[in-house]
Amino acid sequence: MKRGMGDGDVILKKKEELTSEEKLGTGPGEKPEKRSTENTRKKTAADKSDTAGSAVKKPKRRSSADKTDTGKGTAKRSAKKSTEGMPEAKDKPKTAKNKSADKKPAGKKSEAKKPDAKKSEPKKSDTKKSDAKKPPEKKTVTKRSGTKKSVSKKAASERMADEKAEAVVLVGNAERNGAAEIDSAAASVDAAEPINAAEAVGNAESDDATASVAEIAPPAEIASGDVRDSVGVGGSEREIHAGGDNAAFRAEESLRAALLGLLGSPDYTPIRRGELCELMAPDDERTAGAVLDRLIAEGEAAVGVRGRIMSLSRAGCVRGRFRANARGFGFVTPEEGLGDGSDIYIPADETAYAVDGDTVVVRMHADRDRRERRCEGEVIRIVAHSVTAVTGTVIPVPPEYPVTSETGLCVRPDDPSYNFIVLIDAGNDTVPHAGSCVSAVITDYPDHTGTACGVIERVFGESGTPDAVYASVFYEYGVPLGPNGAFDGELLAEAERISEEGIHYGADGVHGGDIDGRLDLRGETVFTLDGADAKDLDDAISISRDGNGYILGVHIADVSHYVRPGSELDREAMRRGTSVYVTDRVVPMLPRPISNGICSLTAGVDRLTVSAIMHIDAQGRTVRSELHRSVIHSRLRGVYGELNDVIARGAESEYAEKYSVLGESLTCAQELYSILLDASGRRGALDMETDEARIILDENGAPRDIVLVERGTAERMIEQFMLAANEAVAQMLRTAGMPCVYRIHEDPSPEKMQAFSVFAHNLGLDITPLRGDRVTPAALSAVLAEAERRGIGSVVSVVLLRSLMKARYSTECTGHFGLALDNYCHFTSPIRRYPDLCVHRFIGMLADGANAAEIAAAKRFAEQAAESSNESELRAVGLERAIDDLYKAMYMSGREGEEFDGVVSSVTSFGMFVSLPNTVEGLVPISSLDGFFVFDERALTLSGNRTVYRLGTPVRVRLTRSDIVRRRIDFVLVGGGERSESGDGDRIARVRGGAAPSAGRHASDGRGRKGGRGRARGNRASAQLKRAAKAAQKRRGGRGGKRKGGKKSSGRRR
Repeated sequence: MKRGMGDGDVILKKKEELTSEEKLGTGPGEKPEKRSTENTRKKTAADKSDTAGSAVKKPKRRSSADKTDTGKGTAKRSAKKSTEGMPEAKDKPKTAKNKSADKKPAGKKSEAKKPDAKKSEPKKSDTKKSDAKKPPEKKTVTKRSGTKKSVSKKAASERMADEKAEAVVLVGNAERNGAAEIDSAAASVDAAEPINAAEAVGNAESDDATASVAEIAPPAEIASGDVRDSVGVGGSEREIHAGGDNAAFRAEESLRAALLGLLGSPDYTPIRRGELCELMAPDDERTAGAVLDRLIAEGEAAVGVRGRIMSLSRAGCVRGRFRANARGFGFVTPEEGLGDGSDIYIPADETAYAVDGDTVVVRMHADRDRRERRCEGEVIRIVAHSVTAVTGTVIPVPPEYPVTSETGLCVRPDDPSYNFIVLIDAGNDTVPHAGSCVSAVITDYPDHTGTACGVIERVFGESGTPDAVYASVFYEYGVPLGPNGAFDGELLAEAERISEEGIHYGADGVHGGDIDGRLDLRGETVFTLDGADAKDLDDAISISRDGNGYILGVHIADVSHYVRPGSELDREAMRRGTSVYVTDRVVPMLPRPISNGICSLTAGVDRLTVSAIMHIDAQGRTVRSELHRSVIHSRLRGVYGELNDVIARGAESEYAEKYSVLGESLTCAQELYSILLDASGRRGALDMETDEARIILDENGAPRDIVLVERGTAERMIEQFMLAANEAVAQMLRTAGMPCVYRIHEDPSPEKMQAFSVFAHNLGLDITPLRGDRVTPAALSAVLAEAERRGIGSVVSVVLLRSLMKARYSTECTGHFGLALDNYCHFTSPIRRYPDLCVHRFIGMLADGANAAEIAAAKRFAEQAAESSNESELRAVGLERAIDDLYKAMYMSGREGEEFDGVVSSVTSFGMFVSLPNTVEGLVPISSLDGFFVFDERALTLSGNRTVYRLGTPVRVRLTRSDIVRRRIDFVLVGGGERSESGDGDRIARVRGGAAPSAGRHASDGRGRKGGRGRARGNRASAQLKRAAKAAQKRRGGRGGKRKGGKKSSGRRR
């Protein structure tokens, strides 16, 4: 079993051999490419300039008569509207017009820096009213990139007549990553001597203290302003300048910081653009204006009433990420939070047609119902579209849509959160037949008609077939799919050459060459321990006694010796960021001749490594650490399952003879493991075990079984050893003042911890440890331990995991909350994880005594690598889960009607998820439940018909559908549930108080139908639940309910 994903490396050359490009780690004028994340494919800078910065006002639905052609047979809806920041008048419905009458010019858009300027009116087009009895004709709309759809004059004139001086917030997506990368100069040193951190710092300080990053020449493309190739799929104007570390850029950055400081000051009074530019830069107002315009475009400033410049918060707006719901409404997660950790609810008619994942600006509304205590707002601007392509099925345009395409076909996205269709452009070379599984690049984003426009980019095959869905999922996540890891021929040839050359020895064939300057550990008992099917073995260990303590050696493959900085291999490694492990294959970060060949620590051969040697006392404390470049000769290729058998059965194990070569090392390893585990428990490190499944395929690649993976002593032992090495390396780099890509896990928010406390209290757990100013890992561990003793540990672990922050990479060492460590990084997997590569580079710089300029460049590279690695990790995790879901849906397909035992694994307002013992999970829709149910968000329960469903409740379900296209499994409830106490419905309604949009909704249809009216489907709901639902309904409407006896409630939340 893999403990993490892979990482690539960079070779260390002597300083005098490095070119300026190699010092930056990018190659000749290039910057590592950034990939897309979370089901998205990022836009190029040109694409973003066309669509991402579009300002939109409060959306109102328009009739299909407003959709027009532009004279070339095609039209494109523009996200940029000519009436930004103004309330939109209601458009009068019109009947369909003939094609010639539809050709009318679009209205001009007012300039952002002149908000009061009048907008030019579009010319009036001839419109003929059709007979009232004649149904309106469906309009044929075809789209091509670069064309714009006009706005009808009548609608525009009505809007201008009602124009008000509302704030128009112009926001963009600021990207602040520098382009300079790490100087990986690392002259060969005598690594047999331990690296002294204090001495290295002294060497760095003794170098030319006046050296600055500006002395490092930027790559040619960046210096010249051409970043299309150097940046890859991303790139903004700021990225162009970020690589050129020159005086003009620094001056602009200084002015930018001054402007931000002024706008954010509570003493600042908003003034007009010209006055602000004159105030900030009286000698260079043009530059000040350009910087200010960029701030507005990037969303750092807003243009308010009468053109006054102000901060976004002063304009009453926030920026965040939009999450769409299939039913039309959505939520926005603010980038800087609202103080209480809550999201902003966006009603369906106020989303401005934003797509799931978009970066948007939201105007906050006053609390419409204080009893609900929810944040609500409207999207007034789409800053950036995160989705540029969708995968789905080609179908005829459904008749309910008011527009169609020349082909008569559209793409229905597989993801239900994309509640629109994509009309297919007839001008595209590829127009597949209905029923095809395809990817469509969006050329025009959705509007009031519920349609987007696009062109077919790739055809995967027939929709619903496993092969087509499999390929579409890889495409959706932006992970390459193909033979040999989908590397091109040149990269494979280079990797094979490196692997065939191997280690260079001196004349005696044992020493010299690559061995010089390395700590020779070939005589030590070194061994690897991995899963049976692992081929990229990147870590080995050695262990021995040292008085009352132990000496633990963790030896990691020195990939940086073979993958040169700035080479194509290095750039590709950074683009991929991590190896991806799915059911039937591995998509490696580095080509297999390197990952499975020369860098894999194969037993019986010499391998170059970087070793962390730790002296650990009997209490599990690391008292001294050393870092060395080294060479090892592994004695044994250990396997988890085999070693677990040896530990359990001793000499009776069939593998006892194989592992006898380890001698005393195996005994020491078990002893040290117990010591480290105890030390981890004393720190309060969280131990949240989750079930992991292995999907077994038949000879045709179809799933034939799903089994749980057991983690034994061997797996846990190696995990503790790797944690110790990662902590030691992070501590050494931090002490030396070197840059590092740390692995951090921030403290959970107080709001989420409060919600978890309520949940744990409702389960009867003692939450006394959580009643402090700051929740500690030890306090949470105490609650988990009690839950484990009561047999509900897995349920509480799931909820706690959802309450914690996500671990991520950062250049700031803020500690790891879950592990209860102050210093932590990833060092142990450079074959399959890019951050580990960065850490190896910084170790090389520490060994070689990097100067101030090199350290400054390394810090900038570390920031870029951390951000890129976070995106890569999200992409990999998303793909791995999606492929697992696909194979599980395939496994359950054909078993409809069968019944299974399971437990409730999640409760939501739209139903509950049930997990089977083999980890297959499916949804029991709330619409399938008989009767009336109330969702309690705090207790995470569904209650109704004197039955309550909560996390961990045993149930029996019947399979009704297994959809491999959407990777979704549906169940219906057959039996199970806990009997609720009398009056539980009233209690839940009072506690909930309508706090969420879904609170108190009727359970029989799942679409938010108001409860408490008429009979519930199936069994009659209890009188108590009916009264609770009516009370919740009235609270949502802002009216006080009635208590028993007819007295009106005060409306205060209980």
